[in-house]
Amino acid sequence: MTWEMSPDQLKSASWTPMEMGQAYGSKLMEFGVKNAASALKFAEDLARIKSPTDFTDAVTNHTRRQFESLSDQFHQLSTLVQDSATTDESEAAGLGD
Repeated sequence: MTWEMSPDQLKSASWTPMEMGQAYGSKLMEFGVKNAASALKFAEDLARIKSPTDFTDAVTNHTRRQFESLSDQFHQLSTLVQDSATTDESEAAGLGD
């Protein structure tokens, strides 16, 4: 068994973390845009309030939407990390060849 790496393995080992960081950063930017839009929607809803019932409805709806959105975002990020870990493990298995 040798610890020398082929050029392809070296390239893969150095590019994979960078690609993962870019994918993760891209997802975070996407989520930031969605969360900002949600905050603006909530502000619009608050501006239209005319009664305590409207306020309760606006807060309840916003909270529900945020919970669903954050749950989905967490799921997407965890899937991204799991996929990356699986890829890293399979690549690491081939490094010692």
